Amino acid sequence: MITCSVLRCQNPGSGFVTGGRKRRDFHEAYVCAEHKARIDSGSHWDIQDTHVLMDQDLAPALERWSARDSMGTPGYTLSFEAPGQDKPFEVFLTPADVKYLRKHFSSRVE
Repeated sequence: MITCSVLRCQNPGSGFVTGGRKRRDFHEAYVCAEHKARIDSGSHWDIQDTHVLMDQDLAPALERWSARDSMGTPGYTLSFEAPGQDKPFEVFLTPADVKYLRKHFSSRVE
């Protein structure tokens, strides 16, 4: 018996899910009927290594974000808020970071 690929699930697998946006990123995983139904109905999921991640194993959903220009070193401070967090998580991006993100991710945003 092959078990479900969802992390910590011990149910028998019953169907495949596929992930990846490009041919080189294509992944396939065997999951149980319950997880397959949830994925098919729109639940968030991801494949990492040989496991399917769902629920608490995924990064939290982004609830709100903001950006502000730095008044000192050129760059931007991004603030990210997720449900259940007490305060925002902040990161600083240099102009080179912004250029890299635009180049590598602008075509991936739907």
